[in-house]
Amino acid sequence: MPTPRKKSNSPSTSKPSGDSGDDSASGISGGWQFWIDVGGTFTDCIGRKPDGSIVSCKVLSSGVIKGRCAEGTRGRHIIDPRRTVMPPDFFRGYTFSLLDEDGELLSQEIIEASKPGRGELLLTEKPSPRAREDMNYQLESGEPAPVLGIRTLMGRRLDEPIVPKGGPPVRGRLGTTKGPNALL
Repeated sequence: MPTPRKKSNSPSTSKPSGDSGDDSASGISGGWQFWIDVGGTFTDCIGRKPDGSIVSCKVLSSGVIKGRCAEGTRGRHIIDPRRTVMPPDFFRGYTFSLLDEDGELLSQEIIEASKPGRGELLLTEKPSPRAREDMNYQLESGEPAPVLGIRTLMGRRLDEPIVPKGGPPVRGRLGTTKGPNALL
């Protein structure tokens, strides 16, 4: 599950390597900044908020979010305590795929709403077969892992632009360690 992690270091002491920190030369000030490393399994995302605080998250490089149905799952209501930290309706529009014990697809539905308090996902239809406690599922947005990481850190839903009209600018650096490891 992509979960934003906050770091208490000040921006002046916790700059990712290679960052000059001089936003005035580029005309970027007060906006979001991202440093993203796409690996073979995980994508690491570090973000600097407009207020200078640093946040980070790790997502699967496939862009899939894995989960497990918990106690209280019934019908269209999926409960997963790992979904409690995201903003309301963050997962609206994601595809919910119910999986069997071997990871094979059983059914797919679209998420209509998500409520962070209990970690509840509300599906548009009841999955068939019916979801129950201890069943695995996955969520997919259709966007690549770096975009999922950015949305996670910014708390932006699929129906919200990453950069709202008139909003603060966003700048990012993307790197990968996918290929080089194959040469070792």
